[in-house]
Amino acid sequence: MRELGLRLKKMAYGWKDAGLNKVSSILLKMFADDESWQAYWKERMNINRKVFLYFKLIRN
Repeated sequence: MRELGLRLKKMAYGWKDAGLNKVSSILLKMFADDESWQAYWKERMNINRKVFLYFKLIRN
């Protein structure tokens, strides 16, 4: 985790340590376990399948 933070710090000069920790934990979660990442975003966005969107293409 620390090594990732140091590499991010080099790329994102001027970021605070708290921001780097947050971004690095998101990156690790995203790449380490895809299923938990999808579950995290489903919970975070409060997706409950009550809204359905339909798109219709109209051509002239």
